[in-house]
Amino acid sequence: MKSIKIPNKFSYNGHTVSVRIVSPEVWTHGEENVGCLDPSNMTIELRADHCPSVLRQKFLHEVVHLMLLPINPQIAEDEQFVEQLSQAMNQLGMRVEGA
Repeated sequence: MKSIKIPNKFSYNGHTVSVRIVSPEVWTHGEENVGCLDPSNMTIELRADHCPSVLRQKFLHEVVHLMLLPINPQIAEDEQFVEQLSQAMNQLGMRVEGA
C-alpha cells in the first residue's frame, strides 16, 4: 500500500493549485494552524514543523475546503465537517493499493 503524497502543485477545476511547505519562521497563519488555503491565489500552505502524517491530513483538510467552496460555501466553512471528510479521505488513501 502507498500513502497519499503531498504534491508541489495539482490541477483542480481548471486551476493549478500550488502547495508550499512553509518554515515556522515565516508562517503567518497563526500558531494554532497547520494548514491554510488561499482560494484567491489557489495556494495551500502547510507548516513544516509537523510529522508527515499530520501534514498529509492537513493537506487533505485544505483540499476538502477547496472542493466544497464552489459547491456550498457555507459547508466549506464548517470545520468539523471538513475535518471528518478529510479524515475519511485520508483513511481511504492509506488503504488503496497500487495508488
